[in-house]
Amino acid sequence: MLLLAIEALQVRNDAGDADEALRLCTRGLARFSRSPQLLAWRGFALREQGALPEARRSLEAALALSPDDLVSRGLLADVMRREGHNKDALRLFDQVLSQAPFDEEAVIGKSRTLAAMDDVRGALEVVHTAAAAAPQVARFRLELSQLYAKLGESDNASREAAEFRRLRGSQAERTVPAGLRTPAK
Repeated sequence: MLLLAIEALQVRNDAGDADEALRLCTRGLARFSRSPQLLAWRGFALREQGALPEARRSLEAALALSPDDLVSRGLLADVMRREGHNKDALRLFDQVLSQAPFDEEAVIGKSRTLAAMDDVRGALEVVHTAAAAAPQVARFRLELSQLYAKLGESDNASREAAEFRRLRGSQAERTVPAGLRTPAK
């Protein structure tokens, strides 16, 4: 039953219906109140709606029940970043990256946190390292382009943007339909 509820959440979320995903989470949590997966999905849906304090509380509860959950930890880091708690966000992103060194969300989240702390060169180093190890990840190229643009390095920004478009085009053929994807663990 819980797995069906989580699958329904994913389908709603993939369809762009965060409100319905949140309603499903609330209904699921009424029945499975100690489900770290439902708490994480609730945190995700609340984050997407911009309800950051509520998202943080939900993700903290998910981590209290499942302290090794990298997805919840990464989502919490992103919420902390969005709330301006950059040092806490960096600590959480580093914890995720220590176990999943090229996790897209964590790499980009750490990069954006460093950039928000006026360490654009540090952000560039984080993304360059990840892009060198995982050159097929288009989002790393987009992030590099944006960082170079912040530094006023238009040639590098244009080169990375072109590489992003090239990679994005090659990935379009391999895209899995939204309803068939499963959340990363």
